[in-house]
Amino acid sequence: MNANVYYDQNEEVIVADFTNLTITRDIIDRAVADARELAWRLPRKVWAFACYRNSKMDQELVSSGYYDRKLAEFQDCVHGIIRYGSEESSLMLGLRTPTVAYHLQGSRSNFFATKEEALTALRRGEILFSQVCS
Repeated sequence: MNANVYYDQNEEVIVADFTNLTITRDIIDRAVADARELAWRLPRKVWAFACYRNSKMDQELVSSGYYDRKLAEFQDCVHGIIRYGSEESSLMLGLRTPTVAYHLQGSRSNFFATKEEALTALRRGEILFSQVCS
């Protein structure tokens, strides 16, 4: 099973929905490829949203640095990545650590409880652009 990756025309964001998945290397590879393809077809850069509700991540992705590299690879075609929906502390730590450590979005990891909360923060200008992309 793969993440559902799509362009939300109403909100003008790319969404990668990892709900109820155990995120593996194959799932990350496919989601990044699908999201990059969508992003390059759009007339301008947009934000990417990732939903991690009831998700788990294969810890090998984090410990090997693979997740970091895939995140950096994707950052060049979007303003940044906004994450939401996870209450799993080990997943949140795994997602936040490379973002902060590699300064991919300043010192912020852009992690919110819900999509609505994330959209509100984005509209208020409370989310930092990725430092990897212009």
